[in-house]
Amino acid sequence: MALIMNAFKSVVRQRWAYYFILPGYAIFLIFNFIPIIRTVHLSLFDFQLTSKTFIGLQNYADLFGDRIFVASLQNTLKYVALVTPVSVVLSLFIAATLFPLGKRWQSFLRGAFFIPNVVGGVIISAIWLWIYHPVHGFLNYMLSGLGVESVSWLADTATVIPATSLVVLTWTIGNMVIIYMAGLGSIPSVVYEAAKIDGASPFRTFWQITLPLLKPITSFIVTTQLIFCFQIWEVVYLLTSGGPLNKSSTLVFDIYKRAFVKGEYGAASAEGTVLIGIITVVTLLSLYLFRENRRFS
Repeated sequence: MALIMNAFKSVVRQRWAYYFILPGYAIFLIFNFIPIIRTVHLSLFDFQLTSKTFIGLQNYADLFGDRIFVASLQNTLKYVALVTPVSVVLSLFIAATLFPLGKRWQSFLRGAFFIPNVVGGVIISAIWLWIYHPVHGFLNYMLSGLGVESVSWLADTATVIPATSLVVLTWTIGNMVIIYMAGLGSIPSVVYEAAKIDGASPFRTFWQITLPLLKPITSFIVTTQLIFCFQIWEVVYLLTSGGPLNKSSTLVFDIYKRAFVKGEYGAASAEGTVLIGIITVVTLLSLYLFRENRRFS
């Protein structure tokens, strides 16, 4: 009882702080939390535009027996496993390369890398659709100059996921580069001066000083990129429509097809609930792993 009273008194003392954050929580409640609850509720029904029948967990049972769902889940995990580590390592390398440059070059190159984020996934996908074109595409044109036969990048089951992942990388990597550069700028220069005096090599300085100090930022980038990769759909929709043979379909794209193409709103809600659960578990696991043995706070 005393604990509850102390918590209540703390809220009263800091009430003005809660007033300021109340609009943000209200927006989250209206546009995020309530739709999630509604999705979970609909997943228990055979929901059509003209009828609604309670069927319990039948949608979930049907879902895990659906080969398209299984394929979409496998493809989504492949995107996550490919895009996330590559984007984190590549963005850190680019940021570390740009950071020693002068302010003007830093500003110019930051803007250049961030342009794809501003343009958006639709325009980036349209550009890459031309690059990947099997006959008139720029990539196959370059390969033909080297004497290599044209490749159907988006129609071949062996190349569709790597090709689509490259589009996602070019679209999202700029934001991570800017965050990493901000993190590098926050590291005190005296730390590097001390390492230089001690005779540490550039590689050792980066490995034992820069990386540990960037661990909180890396945790944020990895977590947000994981969440983003689990929600990939517009690139798939515009480039492949899930083909060939559902080899590029993702969970969110399959949810879109179930809900707005097939009209299976209950099944789509069940798949959305599964996706929410997967993202929650993966996010908590990521945060837990990055908290382990943290040297700096």
